Amino acid sequence: VSTQSTWGQWNNYFTHQNSDEMTGDLSPRRSLHDLSNYTRTAGKEKELRRRCVASDAVWSRPVRLHYLWYPLAGGVWNLELTKENSRLLSVLGSSDRLCVTFIKDFSDSWRPGVKYEARLKPRDELDAVSLKLFTSTPSLHSCVVLEGQGFLWLNRVDDEPFIRCNWLEDHTASTRILPPLNLCFDLDDTLIFNAPVRDSPVPLQHVVREAPHLLKEETLTEVTPSDSPFVRPEMCAFLELVAPYFRNIRVATFSVESRAKEIIEHLDRNCATLRKNYRSDALTGQKPVTNAVFAREHLLLQSHCLSGAERALITSGAVFWLKSLAMLDLPQKGLLQRTVIVDDRVEVWVRQQQDNVVKISGPERTSNIGSFRYLNGVDGGEIGQRVLCTLINLELKSTSSPGYRECLNDIPLPVPRKLVRLSLEGISPAAQREHSLKLASSPPREKLRKDKTRAGPFHSEVRVVPRKSSVVAHS
Repeated sequence: VSTQSTWGQWNNYFTHQNSDEMTGDLSPRRSLHDLSNYTRTAGKEKELRRRCVASDAVWSRPVRLHYLWYPLAGGVWNLELTKENSRLLSVLGSSDRLCVTFIKDFSDSWRPGVKYEARLKPRDELDAVSLKLFTSTPSLHSCVVLEGQGFLWLNRVDDEPFIRCNWLEDHTASTRILPPLNLCFDLDDTLIFNAPVRDSPVPLQHVVREAPHLLKEETLTEVTPSDSPFVRPEMCAFLELVAPYFRNIRVATFSVESRAKEIIEHLDRNCATLRKNYRSDALTGQKPVTNAVFAREHLLLQSHCLSGAERALITSGAVFWLKSLAMLDLPQKGLLQRTVIVDDRVEVWVRQQQDNVVKISGPERTSNIGSFRYLNGVDGGEIGQRVLCTLINLELKSTSSPGYRECLNDIPLPVPRKLVRLSLEGISPAAQREHSLKLASSPPREKLRKDKTRAGPFHSEVRVVPRKSSVVAHS
């Protein structure tokens, strides 16, 4: 197999090498006891050595690899133990799901150790998040924390078509020692839509489920459209998916405080998502906060968090006000590096934090309302992918890595076909045929191109531009 092969060609090669026909009794279904008995069997030791050399692994099994909530490259990878390590074998043999909970760009100053003892090979071509995670820069490391056992560091080395794994045994290993991830939401046109919403392709659900669906506004003498808002479709399912992975969740809005807090109470009645920080966390030892919803009254009193140029911009009338993460009572350690903002407007945030914003379309983009591919509770959809890519981008930015990009909101992301099938469930056959015709007319997803001058499928076409724009083209 040539070094210019694509992921698919490497996959076929490795699948053949690790098939039951080649590995025989080295199947993951065999226990450690059976494996040791097999190695002691007279006349089979030589055959075992030959097969291990052929596959360059002493043990292999399929695993599901996730980055936080997102299944990487379809979720199924092949894990191979390349060096004999009974402790690591027992740890990895008891789990079929590996979750990357922390990434770090060491900028080539540190590579986890000494000896790589395992490696991961994708069963399919890489998706958008996998590409960003494993091909942006050679120095980006991903960490899988196995509670009370140790850390598994994942890293791509040079141009190899697999991910090398280094096991660091540590009985104090825990996710609670990792820097916290923070997630911030806008309210209007992000979490909710204010009535009326024209030409919505799906039925919208009111924030207040009980009729007449009005908020409690004692101070108003007449009912306005903003008193009967709608929940963005799939937003509640999305919040339930991502909330467990973020230690701090905040809402920053220019709405009045009484209205904002009432809406958030309706969206999260069990204090599990948007109001999770009102409860103490037994795992991390985090104490409850007094406020997680920062409305107009609070933001307008925080002018000291803005620079002179930003205050002058407000005075000129260019913007009503500017939001800043410094106003939201968040841990200051790693604030810019570990915080993602979901908002329909990027310009309302201070300039230094606009790279943290994942722009979500407002109600004027009705084509996205209710689209399962755009937002969902299975893998997050396009918005979920952009949140993860933004976290990776912020890590690269913190170390001035060449893989950093100034803006990710305009980068198109490929749509997994399985999500298209899921989104068509329950739709009429006529609508399915029309949707299939649109997909057929859309441009095909580009694969990683072969380049004889570059070795390995990890290579992407890179265009270097001056540092002023800090942009590096993707593959």
